[in-house]
Amino acid sequence: VFKRFKFNRMQIPKNFYREISIINALHNSKYIIKLNDIILQNNIIGYTMKKYCGDLQNNIANFTNADIKKILFQLLCAICYCHSNNIIH
Repeated sequence: VFKRFKFNRMQIPKNFYREISIINALHNSKYIIKLNDIILQNNIIGYTMKKYCGDLQNNIANFTNADIKKILFQLLCAICYCHSNNIIH
């Protein structure tokens, strides 16, 4: 997954710095996706993260109750980890 930000050569957007610092602060959780790389090209800066294994919305009809419980547990663990590190999502 690649998230990009357009910028001029004089100033990188503040929200880019904020997102990178938050992602780095949360790197110890197994429920938070890790930052792979930061890329700078022309007037675009961005970062890459591990690709998700699918889109929940497109596959929700195929999930069993056990699948839904597991996904919900993982989401709640990730949110709890964020909150315990003073980050509100």
